[in-house]
Parts: sequence; C-alpha cells; structure tokens
Amino acid sequence: MQKSKPKKLGTTITRAAFTEKLKQVAEKGRFIEYKRVNDYWTQRIDGIKLPTEMVFLVGASPYRFMAVSIEKMELAAIPEYARKIVSKTDGGELVYGITCEPIAVSRNAQVQSQLTEFHD
Repeated sequence: MQKSKPKKLGTTITRAAFTEKLKQVAEKGRFIEYKRVNDYWTQRIDGIKLPTEMVFLVGASPYRFMAVSIEKMELAAIPEYARKIVSKTDGGELVYGITCEPIAVSRNAQVQSQLTEFHD
C-alpha cells in the first residue's frame, strides 16, 4: 500500500504583503496568515495535521513556511491591514488565523538570497 503525501497549504501573496510578513518574522519569529472561513478554505484545512508546510507564491517564486496552528477568530479581531485584504473575499464574519514560522533549514542558497532581498 502506498503512503499518501501529507497535505500542505498554499496561497498567492503580493510582494508588499510578503514584506510585511517578513517584518513580523523578524520581530516575533512568526506571522499569521488570515483566510476567510468559507467552503474553499474549510475544505483545504480539513484533515491538515499540524505542523504542515505552507507555501506562499510571490510572483513566480515559492517560499515555504511551517504552519504550526490554525484558529478560527472574528473578522473584527484581526489587524486592520489584514481586515482590508480579507474583506475582499466572500464569507462570513469568521477567519482562519494560520500561524506560520520559518523552516529552519533553507532548501537552497537561491531561496535564502531571495528572502533577503525582501528585507532591504
């Protein structure tokens, strides 16, 4: 019997939003990605075993982080910058807060150099 690959999450993100995420990593060691609770994200999150890999596609470049927790929270409770982005998507008044941490070992030097360009 063949083992199934563990589920991982992925999303696209703008360079500006990714830069904000990297600032949060520098300050707190982690960041929270917010997604509206709707059928699309509920199906993707169901069955996830934490921690799991979360891939952020910035332009054509993938950046991998580790999703360590997923919580439901009120839309009104999240930061204003995130509320503006999340409010553009369909759904109710709840959001998933996906806490992500950097993966300790970069997969190659090119990824590391790409990450540092966002810090400048």
